[in-house]
Amino acid sequence: MYYILLDEIQLLDEFESVLNGLIRIPNIDVYVTGSNALPLP
Repeated sequence: MYYILLDEIQLLDEFESVLNGLIRIPNIDVYVTGSNALPLP
């Protein structure tokens, strides 16, 4: 089993497509974290 940890993925363009592709790969667990906080200036 492989584990993929992704943090702040919402900063990537089209991150939904990336996640949809990863979850279809056998033997992979994907964990995604992020926040809705405003970035620092």
